[in-house]
Amino acid sequence: MAPGPILGTMYLPSFSAEINPLQLFKRRINLLCRAAEDARPQRGMDSLNDLCISTQSATDLSAVPDESIDYVFTDPPFGQNIMYSELNFLWECGLGSGTAGGRRTDKTLEAVVSKSQGKGVGEYGELMAAAFAEINRVLKKDRWMTLVFHNTRADVWAAIQRGINAAGLRVEGVQTLDKSHQTFKQVTAEGAVGYDVVVNCRKLPRPIRPKSAQAKPLQILSDLLAGAPQGPCKQRTARHLHARLTGELIKSGNNITMDYKDVLQLLHHNFEALGLKSRPEASGEYWYALRTD
Repeated sequence: MAPGPILGTMYLPSFSAEINPLQLFKRRINLLCRAAEDARPQRGMDSLNDLCISTQSATDLSAVPDESIDYVFTDPPFGQNIMYSELNFLWECGLGSGTAGGRRTDKTLEAVVSKSQGKGVGEYGELMAAAFAEINRVLKKDRWMTLVFHNTRADVWAAIQRGINAAGLRVEGVQTLDKSHQTFKQVTAEGAVGYDVVVNCRKLPRPIRPKSAQAKPLQILSDLLAGAPQGPCKQRTARHLHARLTGELIKSGNNITMDYKDVLQLLHHNFEALGLKSRPEASGEYWYALRTD
């Protein structure tokens, strides 16, 4: 099977493989049919009638009644990393958007950090906070929201934290998502994050104040390295440690104030950076260990 293009990226490849669009479309249809078949035993033969897809801003879910949703899974825009509406522009032009009967993405409420749109971290944070407020409104009491997110910038993470707290959602647990297969940017760009942070939040019957416990990043990193497997492994790489540190700070209610480059400096100054990895799961990265002196 020929490899496909890099999603979310405009580029000129060194080697271009032509893909049959009819075969690609057929594979996608088969995938959707299999998903529908898997859903029927759980939901009954009329399960597809329960499905609703809507296209409005997450800052205004007025079509959804209060406290009517059991669970929310959200994978929001990662700050300044991907400009979704700009990437859609060529597709929308090809599909006749902007003409009679066609529509282009309204960028007004797109939650991104974008110079061309005049949106900084402040505007991004306000849009995300409005979306979290709507999620809190439509969630039933004592139900859950799962947020999958990561960013190298501390101010973007702080905006996410403020939005979650302002909405009245409480962080109950944090995990690290290892997608195993690295993206093109993660392989080629130094400093690209490699692991997403999964934040599980619960809607409580009454508003709560965020925790005020003080967690020290250096101690968290020391504990993570002490509990990691011995020898070269992905658990000892800067990308993994940054994701775990971010998750631990969120879980303890502490504000995130360190960018990825700050975490790198903390690792270099306080721990032992050992060789370049030879193992395929984290090639080209240093791995860190506690100092023995």
